[in-house]
Amino acid sequence: MKLQILQWSIYLWVLGWGVGVAQTPNQPTFVFDAEKMKYAREVEQKAIATKDTLLLAEAYYLLGKRYSDATDLITGEQYFFKSLKIVEKKRDKAKMGRLYLRILEIQMDRQNLQSALDYGYMALRLFKEINQPLQIGAAYKHIANTYFSIYHVQSSEKQRLSLYDSVLKYARMGAQTVDQLKDTVSMGSSHLFLGELYREKNDPKVFYHYQKALALYTALGHKHNQVSIMCSLAQVHLLYGQPDNAYQLMQRAQRLYKELGTSYPNLDENINTINMLYYAYKKDWQRAYQFSLQNNTYASNKLLQIRDGAMGHLSAAYETEKKALELKNKQQALEISEQTRRAQNWTLAGLSILLLGAGGASVLFYHLSQKNKRLSGYNAALVREQNHRVKNNLQLVSSMLNLQLNRLSDPAAQSALKESQLRIEVMGLLQRKLYDGDYLTAVEMQPFVREVVEIVLKTFGLKNVEVHYQIPATLTLPADYAMRIGLIINELTTNSCKYAVPNHPSPQLRIEAHLTDKTFKIRLADNGTTPKVAQPKSDSFGLRLIEMQVEQIYGTHSFEYIDGTIFDMSFGLVS
Repeated sequence: MKLQILQWSIYLWVLGWGVGVAQTPNQPTFVFDAEKMKYAREVEQKAIATKDTLLLAEAYYLLGKRYSDATDLITGEQYFFKSLKIVEKKRDKAKMGRLYLRILEIQMDRQNLQSALDYGYMALRLFKEINQPLQIGAAYKHIANTYFSIYHVQSSEKQRLSLYDSVLKYARMGAQTVDQLKDTVSMGSSHLFLGELYREKNDPKVFYHYQKALALYTALGHKHNQVSIMCSLAQVHLLYGQPDNAYQLMQRAQRLYKELGTSYPNLDENINTINMLYYAYKKDWQRAYQFSLQNNTYASNKLLQIRDGAMGHLSAAYETEKKALELKNKQQALEISEQTRRAQNWTLAGLSILLLGAGGASVLFYHLSQKNKRLSGYNAALVREQNHRVKNNLQLVSSMLNLQLNRLSDPAAQSALKESQLRIEVMGLLQRKLYDGDYLTAVEMQPFVREVVEIVLKTFGLKNVEVHYQIPATLTLPADYAMRIGLIINELTTNSCKYAVPNHPSPQLRIEAHLTDKTFKIRLADNGTTPKVAQPKSDSFGLRLIEMQVEQIYGTHSFEYIDGTIFDMSFGLVS
């Protein structure tokens, strides 16, 4: 019976995935607890007004919790690190350990398990130094939970057994610590985790620990935790062939969930999963299928949130680093100018006072000019080093996306990640051109455009596409313009590869670009035979990205469909 339930759940999950993705909104939103977020913002404003750094650290910690609870992990982690930066200077070990455990949880959600384990041991060491038993128990539990995650991804049975022993060791140490303190909240958490461990091995002890945790949280009035434990306990009842017990628990859980008055994505997903398994057990396939569709919609939303968040934060980081570098260069230029002015004044004063010092002044001037030359060379080296670092960071992000891509089985999710990876590769190509080329802030467009198109064709495995380029070899553009043009060409070429090229016996692409009186014009056309298919969807992410790039350079663009798709764009260069 356990095997049948597992087979039913997998079947319904796969069947509902495609529809779930299709029904997912284009702009996923994060669900926040309004009252708690308002309080965190008020603490932040008070800390800024009073210039209280410790209060500001607490505000950042609260904001990190709010964003993490809403599954915006990137923003949540940023606030935790901002808080950590303050408390590390104050050497507040209790708050440092607390933040380490929060960062551990985010690293686990991202599957950075070794990093999560490191943060767990750092927190445990700090709590032991200041002798805080309750926090020591929490650290033991987090370390055990991290080992449990590593256990799940380990393929070797021998290593899995060793890891499971480590999980039990730290889980029991944590339980013993909090039991001695009689801390009800921590005791509930420990029993809940031990229940998870025993469920992994199908050990009947799971019922005792789940029921014990449920009783503790009921006594505390923690409704959120009660709903979560009821879902887990209901699933165990199903696995042990007790559907009536599972149904009664789920009825209680859903009534209690309504009393919370707030939507929690993880609880929604858990409740839907148990309902899906229950109706599958009862062979009510229609209801089971409906719950599987809802679950896949949650999963699709989460994937889109991670993708859109990563792209937004990557773009913000790029802009921040670029502005910081420009400001640094300006400051150095002002310093050099000031040094030169002072040196010239001293030289003129020396010449006017003593003509015999002309020779010495000439030597001094020579040394100053050499210093200026060295500083100019140093500035150029700084720019190249910055471009090199950005290029390496983009390559790292692309590699991480590639690893994630290999682990996905859904075509829609794979396509979304592959397109995101192409956009990152375009930005990486731009940084490589800046680092390897003769110009520090400009790009030669002909080789750059060729490489962007070749990357897309290679990604789609298309070798029979004939590409015609009409781009002057001397045409160069500033890096900002080049990056936006590269992203636009990437989107258009991707669209052609997906819709126009596969349906044509002799596919062709034509790219023309020229610069006249500071007005840049570019045209990209294909000879696709099905323009209605090739036409970009008005609400697609790719088209929104194209429109956004055109707007940011104050340009105009248009699409035509005459024997294929024709895209025209023009904009004026701003000095």
